[in-house]
Amino acid sequence: MSYLIHRAGDRLVLENTLTGALVGLMVCPSPNESRRMFEYDFGSTESRNSLVNVDGFPDLDYLQFYGVESPDASHYDLCYRDQSWQHLRHLFYAEGKAIGYNANKSPSGSTISPIWQHTPPNEKGSWKLPAWALYADHQNVWMGNRNGLIMALDHQGQINNQFQLPKMTRCLIANEHSIYATCDDGNLYDLAGKLPQAVYNARSDAVSIWYDFLIYGLDYNHDCFHIVDLYGQITQLDAQLQLQWKKQANQGRSWFFQADDDAIYQGHPKGVTAYAIASGKLLWNYDTAAVLCGVLTEDTVIVGTSDLHIYELSKTGDIKAKTNEIKILAVCDGAPYACAISEDQQVFFVADHQGGLYAFNRRGEKLWQQSLSCGVILSMRCVGDRLYGTTTEGTILCFEIASAMLKIPISPLPQPLTSMPSPSASIPKRNRRKQEPAPISTLSSLQTDLQALANPQKAIALARYFQTGQGQYAEGDRFLGITMPEQRKLAKKYRDLGFAEISELLNSEWHEYRLTGLLILTYQFAKATPTQQQAIVDFYLANTHAINNWDLVDVTCQPILGLYLLQCDRQILYQLANSASLWEQRIAIVTTGKFIKHGQYQDTLAIAELLLQHPHHLIHKAVGWMLREVGKQDRSVLLEFLDQHASQMPRVMLRYAIEHFDQPQRQAYLQRSALK
Repeated sequence: MSYLIHRAGDRLVLENTLTGALVGLMVCPSPNESRRMFEYDFGSTESRNSLVNVDGFPDLDYLQFYGVESPDASHYDLCYRDQSWQHLRHLFYAEGKAIGYNANKSPSGSTISPIWQHTPPNEKGSWKLPAWALYADHQNVWMGNRNGLIMALDHQGQINNQFQLPKMTRCLIANEHSIYATCDDGNLYDLAGKLPQAVYNARSDAVSIWYDFLIYGLDYNHDCFHIVDLYGQITQLDAQLQLQWKKQANQGRSWFFQADDDAIYQGHPKGVTAYAIASGKLLWNYDTAAVLCGVLTEDTVIVGTSDLHIYELSKTGDIKAKTNEIKILAVCDGAPYACAISEDQQVFFVADHQGGLYAFNRRGEKLWQQSLSCGVILSMRCVGDRLYGTTTEGTILCFEIASAMLKIPISPLPQPLTSMPSPSASIPKRNRRKQEPAPISTLSSLQTDLQALANPQKAIALARYFQTGQGQYAEGDRFLGITMPEQRKLAKKYRDLGFAEISELLNSEWHEYRLTGLLILTYQFAKATPTQQQAIVDFYLANTHAINNWDLVDVTCQPILGLYLLQCDRQILYQLANSASLWEQRIAIVTTGKFIKHGQYQDTLAIAELLLQHPHHLIHKAVGWMLREVGKQDRSVLLEFLDQHASQMPRVMLRYAIEHFDQPQRQAYLQRSALK
């Protein structure tokens, strides 16, 4: 490691030359003090040759070794209040967020009050437990704090569930299967069951097992998990948590780490970097001050940095020409610790290190600014008309976003918005991204985009894989040869289509048209109001004739029907299970997968009994799959079902249900099967 020395008052501060992060404060020995004696008093030491600019400090000419001291609260106070320390604020802002430093000592000005808040008690003492981890969707809000406590609350602030991890949790993310949390023991935990289950260990061999392994970023997109740790390693796992690739990025403290269908975007102490989602290849890098927070929009990356600025960068860039487009979107009074964007992506919210909370429109005009009285927000999420945040006090806050507050700007932007070249090179004209008009979300343009992606060779392979031949289960189905990620990208682009246009897609002869239409419904449902969700469910059930292959069922029934029925009567599933349609029967059983993740098994077991003697192997596989998921959550429930029904279960169904058993137990159950 090599470090830069900075003078602050009568102290020397160290910066990591590779990552740009704060290392600590130098502790220098007396001129005649031996290294052994110094280490006896101060612990391990570093040698002089690790200091790249030591020759610029004549008072250190005698120095051959030194120690490093971690800053305490008094040093952060000096940084914010002492003129001789202020040039190092950019270092201390980033580290201050990492330790949960609260600069909001005495709120001033207009104070905003949450509609509800909750602070978990600290059973070990009266000190505060900052909470960095936050995830929110239309069903629950999840938070995790420094002690590893994770809580799930509904949108009225009532506690639904809680878990205890061994150490601090920094990240929470969810997909259609479960919710996942990171822990400083190096593990990724699945929280779908009664107890947290460690499902992946991210620990590197380079870090001793005696030390914590800090995961700073976790995202799920493109049907893959993405993880970045403090030591700069980015990892991609597929939905089954199998390793896809790893990349050493050298920039580990990532307060912003998010992916879309094309790239992974990492904010770090030196700026923002984009990597190709398929391979991890470096796409572009842009140097800014330390990135403390960020969000993605359809076309841009918005980040808050330690120089108090909010920047907006284009998602496209050229690493060879070292170019990207960037503009200053807004300026805050303090370092932006957290940000979030409204679901329509027209308003973004920022919380700073002094307890300030701001709302800006996309032009960068300030809509309002308030102060908090309950600490400094470390993480934020926006869901519908609610804004959620977790704080340095360990509190989760819920604010109602009043529409009247989001209309008229209260002050102009401090400086005009202009596109700026990369600091390392000017932008050649040929590399400038021409501003195109916003795409028009029409059915015809979606059909054109789908046809443009057609791949005849893939179409042949897909037709064979999905058994479209005469007498097979998907007889007559036609394929264009478009991959699932490409269809998801288009579904997001055209998610504003109405039911009439989606109906045309569902009645198409092309498989990809129907799948894209159904994917649009899943994206609409995730952001819909209860009334809109009811309409989407009714439309979905009215068009089950178009959900006529197993992938169409499996990708869509849980995000729509399963999510909706969590709080509703489930009689419709039994009607589907008793219908004459193979696909409606598969919808019935696969939908219960959503209930399993919430610890509800009764409907899965009941529908499995109804389909126990079904003649088709696609139902055998689906029932076995759901039974296996029950067993992952509660093995005793599955064993009780198998003890009663294993001898009547089709062999494929039984094999699917017990594939996670050890070999002797699998063989014992297979011997009971009546169907060989």
